[in-house]
Amino acid sequence: MTLHELRHSYAPYLLFKDYSLKEIQELLGNSNIRITGELYTHFLSEMNKRAAVAVSGLKKGVK
Repeated sequence: MTLHELRHSYAPYLLFKDYSLKEIQELLGNSNIRITGELYTHFLSEMNKRAAVAVSGLKKGVK
């Protein structure tokens, strides 16, 4: 695993553990909180899409 990959795993993990973006910014050494948000929260929209697909699949099986 590269350092880049590690950072992209560590930041979402911290978000799931209820760390704030400000705390994550400081831990990772990002100069700006906006950068932290843009770089490390992109997975949230993908997660929401997958959840919506999973729920819609469940609805089809319910009569």
